[in-house]
Amino acid sequence: MILTGSLAHGGAERQAITLANRLAERGHECHLGYVKPESDLRARLRLQAAGTTFSLGASRYLDLKAVSRLATEVARIQPSALLAANAYALMYATLARGWSRIRAPLILIYHSTSSPGLKQEAQLLAYRPLMWAAVDCTVFVSENQRRYCMRRALLSRRNTVIHNGIDTRHFQDHRSALERHTLRTELGYADSDYVIGITAVLRPEKNHIQLIEAIARLRRAGLPARGLLVGDGPTRGVVEARARTLGVEREVTVTGFREDVRPYLAACDVVCLCSLTTEALSLAAIEAMAMGKPLVHSQVGGATELIEPGRNGLLFPPGDTGALVECLSQLTDRDTRLAMGRSARAKAEAAFDEEAMIDRYERLLLGVCGSVEQVTARAAAGAAGHDAPETDVPRATALLLGPRLDAVGGISTHLSLLMSSRLAEKFELIHFEVGGEGRDEGAVGRAARLIVSPFRLAAAVLRKRAAIVHLNTALTPRAYWRDLAYLIVAKLCGARVLYQVHGGALPQVFCRGYRLLAALLRSTLRFADVIVAVSAPERDAFRGFVGSTPVFAFPNGVDCTHYAAVERKTAAPDAPLRLLYMGRLVREKGLYELLEAVALVCSEGIATELIIAGSGPEELALRQLAASRGLERVSFPGQVHGVAKLTLLRRADVSLLPTSNCEGLPYALLESMAAGVPVIATRVGAIPQLVTDGVNGLLMEGRSAQAIAAAIRQLAGDRAALARMSEASRTTIVAGYSISRLAAELSGVYAQLCARAPSRRGAHV
Repeated sequence: MILTGSLAHGGAERQAITLANRLAERGHECHLGYVKPESDLRARLRLQAAGTTFSLGASRYLDLKAVSRLATEVARIQPSALLAANAYALMYATLARGWSRIRAPLILIYHSTSSPGLKQEAQLLAYRPLMWAAVDCTVFVSENQRRYCMRRALLSRRNTVIHNGIDTRHFQDHRSALERHTLRTELGYADSDYVIGITAVLRPEKNHIQLIEAIARLRRAGLPARGLLVGDGPTRGVVEARARTLGVEREVTVTGFREDVRPYLAACDVVCLCSLTTEALSLAAIEAMAMGKPLVHSQVGGATELIEPGRNGLLFPPGDTGALVECLSQLTDRDTRLAMGRSARAKAEAAFDEEAMIDRYERLLLGVCGSVEQVTARAAAGAAGHDAPETDVPRATALLLGPRLDAVGGISTHLSLLMSSRLAEKFELIHFEVGGEGRDEGAVGRAARLIVSPFRLAAAVLRKRAAIVHLNTALTPRAYWRDLAYLIVAKLCGARVLYQVHGGALPQVFCRGYRLLAALLRSTLRFADVIVAVSAPERDAFRGFVGSTPVFAFPNGVDCTHYAAVERKTAAPDAPLRLLYMGRLVREKGLYELLEAVALVCSEGIATELIIAGSGPEELALRQLAASRGLERVSFPGQVHGVAKLTLLRRADVSLLPTSNCEGLPYALLESMAAGVPVIATRVGAIPQLVTDGVNGLLMEGRSAQAIAAAIRQLAGDRAALARMSEASRTTIVAGYSISRLAAELSGVYAQLCARAPSRRGAHV
C-alpha cells in the first residue's frame, strides 16, 4: 500500500503513481491512498487485478476521521508493506498502522530537502520521532539529500538512496531539424531565438521570477532570449506581472498546465530550474536531460548528482541572478548546447532510467518483507552502499565460478574486477575455475575435467562452508549443459546460487520452439535463487520465461579511476584513423570482415591503422589475409594487459567489435569507452543498451565489410564528431557502468542470500 498526501500535480505524487503502476505490472498487488481530496493525477493510475485507489478526504492537517478510514483500509487489505510518500503521509500511515494493529513494515520515501520556515520546523519536531521509532527504512532520492537529512537527525533505523527515474524511451526527441523548425514556428519562435524553458508548478519556491529577471538582462545585453514557462500555479499572476514590469511580457510565454511537456521541451534550446531550496532530485530536470537539453540548475538538493558542470549543464548558486545570467550566456553557442545535450541524454539513460528505479524499489520491498519465495538485494541501499553498517553483513564465503582469471574473455575480466572490488571487503571471495578458456588440453583431458570438476565443487562448498555459489555463464548449449551440473551440485550442498548470464541466446530463442527443452530449461533455471542479466531486455526475457525466480539487470562495470588518467588528443584531420580491436581471435567476432573493410577504405585513400590485440585460433589466418590484401598498417601484438592495454587505448581513435555473437555487455567496449574511445559495434545483445548510435559510437545492423567500412568512413571524415563521442563515452561509463556500482548491487544480493542460507555447524553465516 502506497500513501501520498494528495494526487495533485507534483513530483512525489507522480513518483507514487509510477511505483504503483509499475509494481502492479510486475504482478504485485498494489493499493494507493491519498490523504487530501485533490485528485488531478488519478487518471494516470493503471492498477491491475485486486488493486484499489482510495481518498481519505482529510479536511484539516490532522483529521482523525481520515486516520480511521485509513486504519479500516489497512485492516481490510493487510498489506505486506506500507510506503509513505513524504512525512505528512507518514504521520497518517503510522497512526493508522497502530490503530489497525497490522504490523506491516513501514517505508518512508522522503522527497524534501529543507525546512524553510518556523511552521515546517515545528512539523519536523513531530516527524523526527516517527522516523526514529516507526519507520523500518527511509528512502532518500539523492545522496546530497540523505547527507542533509542525516545532519538534522531525519533518519530511521535503516536509510538508503534510490534516485528518481523516468521513462527515458518516452522522453526522447526524435524530431528532425525541419520538424523542430515547424514546432518552434507554431509556438511563435524564430530559429534565431534563444529559447529558455522551465517546466514546473508556479509556486514561490520554484522561483520563476528569477528566470524572468535573467531574460530581461540577457535581452538588454543584445541576446534574443525568450522564456517558455510550462505550467500553472498560484504565482502565475505575480510572474506575469513581473514580466510586464520588466518590459518582457511579449518575450515570455506561460502555457498553463500541459499533460505532455515533450513538445515544449523539444522547442527549447536550454532548460533552466531556479528552485530555491526544495528540489531533492527534480523529475523535470531529468526529463529535460532525457530530451537532450543542457540543464542550468540552481545548486540545491541533488543537482550536483544530475549535472557535471561544463559537460551536460551548468550550476549556479540559488538566488544569484548574476550567476544565472552568466551560465545562460555560456550556452548561446549552438554546438556547445548540442554537445551538452548529448551528454545529458547519455547520463539520463545510464543513471536515471525508470526501469532501474523500479528494480531497486522491488528489491527493497521484497527484502524488507522477508520474502522467502523471491530473493533480491537487502534494499536498494545495498546497491548504493548506505543502509546498514558493514558489521550487519557477516563476512561470508562466496565461490565465484568462471574461467581462469588470466584467460582472454569477458567473464575472466568480470571475475578479476569483482575479486579486487569492495565486494571482496564484505565477503570472502574464492575463485573456482570452470571452463576450458585459457587451457591447452586435449579431448581426454577435457573429458576428465568435466567429470571431476562437479565433485571438486561439492568438496569446495563443504570445505569452505560457502553460503553462495555465484555461477557466471552464458546461455549457449555448451555452457548450459556444463554449468547445469554445477548448479545442481551447489543446491544439493545447501548453497544459495546466483546465476549470472553473460550473453548467449535469450531463453525463448535457445529453446527454438521445443516444448520439452523449454520445460527443462525453465525448471533448471528455477533451481537458482536469483538470476542476474547484464541488460534490461535480457532481464525482461528471463523474467517472462522463468516466472517465479527473481531476475534483475546488473550491467557489467569497470574501474573508472583506472581509465580516467588516459589522456586523449584529437587527431589531425589528415592523420590516419587509429582502429583497435581487443578480444579473442575467433571467426564469429567479425575480424575477417573488419580486415576487408579496412582494405576497402584504404583503396579509397582513407588512411587507417589497425591493431588486433588478443589471441585465438584464427590468428595465423588473419595475418595471412592482412598480408594478401597489402595491409601494411595492421599489427597483432597478442594479448595485452595493464600498462600495455592503456597505451593502446591512449593511441586509439576508435574501438571496433563487429561481432555476430549475441554478446552480453562486452568488457572490451566498456574499457574502451571508459578511456574515451568511441566504438563501432553491431546491434546485438546488450550492446545497444551501452552504445547510443551517433552519440558515443556507431551501431551497425549486421556484420558486413561494407557496413564496417561505412562507419569508418563516417568517423574518418568528421573528427569533431569523434571528439564529441569521446567525451560522451566517458560520461556514459562513469554514470552507469562503474565496478563500484556493480559490487554494491551484488553485495546487496549476497547479503540477502546469506540471510536465507541454511546454517551449518561451524559455518560463517
